Amino acid sequence: MLRRLLSCAPLALALAGCPSPSSSDASLGRPDASRDAYSILDGGTEPAPPIDLVADLADPFAPARLRSGTPFLVSSREPEPPEGLLNRDHSYYVRSEDGRNVMIDREGPGVITRWWMTIGDLPGPMDPENVVVRLWIDDVEIDPDGGEPGITLGALTNGSLTGLADPFTLGREGTSGGFVVSQPLHYQRSFRADVTPNPGWTYFQFEGFDYDPGTQVVPFTWPLGAEALGDLEAAAILWRDHDHPGIERLGAEGPLAIEARTELTWMGPGVATELALEVPRADRDEVAIVVTVDGDEVLHAPLSWVAGGNAPAAASHGSALFVVDPMIVRLHHPIPFEDTLEVALVNEGERAIDRARVGGRVVSGPLDLDLGRFHADCGTHGPVESIHMCGTNDPTLRAPNNVVASWSGARGHYVGHSLVQRVASSWWCALEPDHEVWIDGAYALLGTGMEDYYSAGFYFMNGPISWALAGASGWTRSDVDASAATHVYRHHLVDTIPFEDELRFELESYVDDTVFEGCAYFYTAPE
Repeated sequence: MLRRLLSCAPLALALAGCPSPSSSDASLGRPDASRDAYSILDGGTEPAPPIDLVADLADPFAPARLRSGTPFLVSSREPEPPEGLLNRDHSYYVRSEDGRNVMIDREGPGVITRWWMTIGDLPGPMDPENVVVRLWIDDVEIDPDGGEPGITLGALTNGSLTGLADPFTLGREGTSGGFVVSQPLHYQRSFRADVTPNPGWTYFQFEGFDYDPGTQVVPFTWPLGAEALGDLEAAAILWRDHDHPGIERLGAEGPLAIEARTELTWMGPGVATELALEVPRADRDEVAIVVTVDGDEVLHAPLSWVAGGNAPAAASHGSALFVVDPMIVRLHHPIPFEDTLEVALVNEGERAIDRARVGGRVVSGPLDLDLGRFHADCGTHGPVESIHMCGTNDPTLRAPNNVVASWSGARGHYVGHSLVQRVASSWWCALEPDHEVWIDGAYALLGTGMEDYYSAGFYFMNGPISWALAGASGWTRSDVDASAATHVYRHHLVDTIPFEDELRFELESYVDDTVFEGCAYFYTAPE
């Protein structure tokens, strides 16, 4: 059904040649908030279908779906208390066994939504691409190349394996020093991965979900079947090539005087799959985007906060933020609405703007029961007191964190952010802080470095990166005082971070006068 929806031309969709996002379609393998028990859509009498996040990637409304599961992050860092600022974040393993280092050994049911690694300080001719990893799912080793046990990081992530390719699997060149597999890897009973001992620093993160006992998933197997390959192809067309469903509308194009606005309004119910905002890049600090859903303002911020600042001014090829044309910002966070959706560009600056226009694409029809409601948390964060160094080995040293995303008061999930980090000195040190996530008042997730969260490595050493799920799309850096402005983004399509009442996404504070500005995105359960 989802591939049929993606293949429909917009006009055919409007003329009923394609299905609408109605609640009657929601039972066709789509997840809802109680998939670990019984489906709320069939009266609660039948077990929910197996969870398959690979198939869900092909859903144009995927980021808005409310899902079950408890998120986890297993990494190479030495464990530390929540208030700690230790920077011992490489080469820590579950154990060593049979001459290999076990990075993760986890019981199911569950899913790995992102596997990231980078290797540093390798001597001589040894190359990170030649480091060998091994993977077992449900006690069966996955051996994609069919040769000796294990596979090199290069072969795993260079796109040569059918079903493990761009945009959900990328190697070192595409991620500026990282190796990443973001295709969901489900396991029913167990997941284990280990790495050949090497003389370098080994950094890794495994993000995923634990599911309640008895939950059924679709385990990852190799080679992938035709259905999974079709889902991944459809997902790439959707989130990389941006062939989104819906009827396109364009507003009037023209100048925007001081305090003037231009806007479009859609009548519901429906889901916006694209907002197209035409403003010259140099004017995006002056112009605000204002999104109002069913009478509630859910996003109000300078367009530069949403798309990256004018300094740095850079392209972004993200799945939910696509900025290639210097005139157009395209947002692809799905926005459900029952009655009305109003999108406006408002000149809040001190000079007239030569050109502005609002456009969008909407799929009309009754809303699925498991679609959350879109919200943005936008603002300037910091500066806060720092520890004046790039991490520490002193477990007693403390400093407040930068809270760059927060939401409270309703069940929902976090789907990512677009931020510009501005720092007056030591830009390399400013990229060392770990991200920390607090869920419903409890300390839940801890990373290994700011650039690692964006699947890169070592301060984006190979230059800017921009791909479907993450990026550091551009920066300005001073050789005089080491000041910098860096635009970063991360999109969680099916690996959303759920919460019952509250979530805080924080970044440790290592450098004085570090400021973040931008927007974080959430979906909450309909009231």
